[in-house]
Amino acid sequence: MSRVVRFIVVGLMMISAPGSMVWAQEQGWQLSFDVVARRFIVKEPIWSTLTVTNTSNTAQPTRGFSGRFYLDDQERACRYDRAPVVETVIDEPSRTAAKTTPVPPMLEPPGATHVARVDLGKECNLVRRGETVIGEHTVCYRDQENASLLSASACVSFVIEAPDGIDKEAYEAFDRNPLGDSERWGELLRRFSTSTYAAYVVWKQGAKGTAGTKVENALHYMAGNVRYGNSAPCDDEARCDNNDWMALSADEIVTWEDRWFDVVLKNHPNIWFSDEVRLKLALDHYLLGDKDGCADSLEELADHGRPDVATKAGDLLSAMKAKGMLEEKGK
Repeated sequence: MSRVVRFIVVGLMMISAPGSMVWAQEQGWQLSFDVVARRFIVKEPIWSTLTVTNTSNTAQPTRGFSGRFYLDDQERACRYDRAPVVETVIDEPSRTAAKTTPVPPMLEPPGATHVARVDLGKECNLVRRGETVIGEHTVCYRDQENASLLSASACVSFVIEAPDGIDKEAYEAFDRNPLGDSERWGELLRRFSTSTYAAYVVWKQGAKGTAGTKVENALHYMAGNVRYGNSAPCDDEARCDNNDWMALSADEIVTWEDRWFDVVLKNHPNIWFSDEVRLKLALDHYLLGDKDGCADSLEELADHGRPDVATKAGDLLSAMKAKGMLEEKGK
């Protein structure tokens, strides 16, 4: 090979090498971090979502969340003495156990995703500190020890505002902590039914987690196989005992939810959990005998709902039609 040819070959190798190195570095888990809204009021939960996705084209060792949260560039982590977001528990080996060959890490395919939902209001003490946190904040999640992450940190910013209108009335009437005492949630619903704080009570009591419910579990619920009596914040003074909770039958719970879901959606149609409320309301419509209303609501959510709710609504719609629980349109 002549000197000229060797020079060209070496030059091509030098040009292509950085690209190969970058490609190799891109094999791993991509971290993302977001909050459900950009503006919150004092004492409102600040829910956030951490996501890691295998963005490579090869299987990668499984991973969880082991980093910590940092508020406004502070050096100490939020709740610096708390456990990691998801803590791996390792059983101590028996003293008499023989040494075993290490088990290789489980591999997960391209596109695999892990999600953790964290209330930054609790995590970073933003709720407990009340009005002192009014203003703009930035929270960063950092995981410096996990080499499989393409980026070791991600940050979100949001604003906490003073409540106004009926939210201010509820805030002041409940000692500036309207969500702090669950024994008074019934009173909150009765006196300040249209407030943001009341909406949170209704969501937490009746709809929280619906978007993550397995399709088969939702089908059992609508078939009446897993419905039980329970309690709810007492919104009926005739049934209240010291503003406590009231016991309801399975049918009464559905009616309670149906009534309060309507209140939430009328007054807070765009609050971040509104589509999850609409999803649970669709399931309740089925239980109340309104199958067409259930189908219409699921179709609307599947087409226009929050991404996770849209996926669940579409899956439920397909499964219910396949089981003959809903009729195909036009039949």
